[in-house]
Amino acid sequence: MVKLYERLLEDPTKEERDAIVHMREIAGWGADQVDEWCEEIRQKKKLFWFFYEDEERTKLVGVNALITSSYFFEGVQVSNPDESKVYVAHTFIYPEFSGRGYGHLICKFCVDYAFDVLGSSIVTMFTHVQNEPSLRIFRKLGFEEKQRLKVDWEPHEGVDNWIYEAVYMEKSRQ
Repeated sequence: MVKLYERLLEDPTKEERDAIVHMREIAGWGADQVDEWCEEIRQKKKLFWFFYEDEERTKLVGVNALITSSYFFEGVQVSNPDESKVYVAHTFIYPEFSGRGYGHLICKFCVDYAFDVLGSSIVTMFTHVQNEPSLRIFRKLGFEEKQRLKVDWEPHEGVDNWIYEAVYMEKSRQ
């Protein structure tokens, strides 16, 4: 059975910040928001976990986060504390760990944490329409597609202007 060991970041160190930047660069995403995220982690607006393959927490597999403050993505309110709605975000698995079930474990951990620890009523997520591994994981976890929309990203560090179709999904507490 596959097992992971998580660690919640509370006050990201320079090394942890650099690890997040490195992951975003590997994924081809911009890293210009990472300093802002670190501040949101310190303010508890964002819960951000590192996941490890070993109990000693030396083999970093990936990361995931829950955004608990009020947050909009492309005009859709994906998290709202007044509605007990949180957003699963920043999911990343290092390529060498892909295909081993870690993505499912990491996403399930965050969804379970949202419902069982935070007492959330709704958990949401967005992903690229062509991101089949992510869509498959969230469908397996019981998420339902709510809408699709075009996302027009402004150019930023490491990313040229590009347009893609995103899928918005939700899961309600059972």
